[in-house]
Amino acid sequence: MLIMMISMLLSTSEEFVKAVSARDLTTVNAMLQSDPALAGAKSPRGISVTLVALFSIPKGDEAFLDPKSNDVLQAVLARKPKF
Repeated sequence: MLIMMISMLLSTSEEFVKAVSARDLTTVNAMLQSDPALAGAKSPRGISVTLVALFSIPKGDEAFLDPKSNDVLQAVLARKPKF
């Protein structure tokens, strides 16, 4: 039972990291609404979702988004993640 719960948490965390990386604001907001602790999630490589949101370059773009206009980053930071 414990292993199943850990597996579910990991898959949720991994899905959240993927949504942040893809800049899928709708999914990010829905997942944060459901589980605010996801704001402190880390990628499988140990990178915080805050950094993933900050440094992910959208497909087709050549530069990072300004943090002030990065809606996904702002959604994560609004939950005041622990670093």
